[in-house]
Amino acid sequence: DLATQAAIDDVNARGAVVVVAAGNEGQDLSVTPSSPATCSGVVTVAASDRSGERASYSSYGAAVALSAPGGTTGSAILSTLDLGLTAPLEDSEIGARIGTSMATAHVSGVASLVLSHSPGLTREQVIAALTGTGSVTAFPEDSSCAAGGCGAGIVNAPLALGAAAAMPPPAVSSGGGGGAPGAWLIALLLGYGAVRRITAKTPPTPPPASAP
Repeated sequence: DLATQAAIDDVNARGAVVVVAAGNEGQDLSVTPSSPATCSGVVTVAASDRSGERASYSSYGAAVALSAPGGTTGSAILSTLDLGLTAPLEDSEIGARIGTSMATAHVSGVASLVLSHSPGLTREQVIAALTGTGSVTAFPEDSSCAAGGCGAGIVNAPLALGAAAAMPPPAVSSGGGGGAPGAWLIALLLGYGAVRRITAKTPPTPPPASAP
């Protein structure tokens, strides 16, 4: 999908962290590519169940960056619902849903927490905080995900926040007038067509010290 890839390339160049669902077809994305899950420059999320297994419906493969709870029959994820496509229809409610869309919402939520605590991080640093070694919960040894295809592990908010806090601040421009703009987030929750943008504010530049 050249148009989708072009859009992702554009927002990546502006510092966006793009989080996308792997899809609910239960297929190997390495064999059957699917946009946007196999686009470059995205964080692709598979769905796990309560035992740390890959959910039966979740697509998987080398394109997946990490997993997150997606719910299963009898153990669904509670979510806010609204049938509006471009604006709320005032029919909002709480409902039970399953799918990689639910998993994607978990990851985008943790990314938002990371950005709220460390708003100056770059796109690359946010992704490293989400998926790096020591930032995720490991799959159980007997899990179908232990052999690969489900990403680095299961998203873990406290570990991701800790990893982000330990990261060095991005280099500050030598041109004066503030530092790095900070990353921002786009989450594509497939199946609902929802797009959420959370913009991280740049920390204010402290005033110069007054002369003695």
